[in-house]
Amino acid sequence: MSRYDPDRSSITASSATSKSDMAQSNDGLQRMNRLTVGDVSPAEDDDEYSDTTSNYSTISEDTLPLIREYGHTYHGSGQLLTPNDPSEAHRLSVQHELYQLCLDGNLADSKLPLDQFTADDPMEILDVGAGTGIWACDMAKRYPQVNILGIDLSSALLPEDVPPNVTFEIADATETWPNRTYDFIHMRSLAGGGVRDWNALLAEAYEHLNPGG
Repeated sequence: MSRYDPDRSSITASSATSKSDMAQSNDGLQRMNRLTVGDVSPAEDDDEYSDTTSNYSTISEDTLPLIREYGHTYHGSGQLLTPNDPSEAHRLSVQHELYQLCLDGNLADSKLPLDQFTADDPMEILDVGAGTGIWACDMAKRYPQVNILGIDLSSALLPEDVPPNVTFEIADATETWPNRTYDFIHMRSLAGGGVRDWNALLAEAYEHLNPGG
């Protein structure tokens, strides 16, 4: 999602659809500890990185037993239609390549004024429904002047070895978002279950875009 003027010069990077939801069921799971994947070790004290994370109200997939059906494993909430196993990781990788082919090698179909940002003053990007993290990692490697937060309901497919300008958190994007804004919000392939109110999700994203974002 982007409100950038398409006539402004820069690169093209990807928008999409929407994110996963289990907000209105399993009320007792709505407030669990944040899991950050990346250059912060889970063993580190919360105080060491609390200022750099987004403070999303999160749901930890790791507390839910996996659902095993038809030779696959699924998110324990039962809300997601697609598996969270290696076969799904492979499918998402192929899908990512297909998106890039459709976008002439670009990572998005919105023109982003990346020339206005630097590594010291980066473009803030939110990737909703990060999946395997492939889009966020590719974007971060290609454009060091961006800082990306990727969120997903499940940690099962998220990578541990990520670029320094990428952070992943376990979060439900259909809950209330924290008071933080972004220059670009990326969503794609979120129709696999969970989102019950698309208008609410898109409105939430719109409210968390910076002016011109």
